[in-house]
Amino acid sequence: MQPTVTEFLFSAQGRLSRSQFWLKWALPYIVVTIALFFILSAILEPVPAAVIFSIYLLVALWPSIAIYIKRAHDRGRSGWFVLLLVVPIVNIWALIELLFLPGTSSTNAYGT
Repeated sequence: MQPTVTEFLFSAQGRLSRSQFWLKWALPYIVVTIALFFILSAILEPVPAAVIFSIYLLVALWPSIAIYIKRAHDRGRSGWFVLLLVVPIVNIWALIELLFLPGTSSTNAYGT
């Protein structure tokens, strides 16, 4: 069963496959972020553009965390694993694991 948009963006429960992560979150997020940056830079002065862009990033913070937690769950890891993303050097390993490695193929503690 596919999660609703609200569950997908705001719930840290369950699992999220690599394909779902890339196609439903990462690529759209990257495209929107780059487009917003260029649009704001073109139509506004630097300070208001930076304020609006910062607000956008803050609004996207919780969905990003929730989605990374679900990716950690898909790898069979606790959501606390995501905290490694803020540790220099170690974050490279965490990013590789969350972004590129497949999830567990069988049921784990976080679902099917």
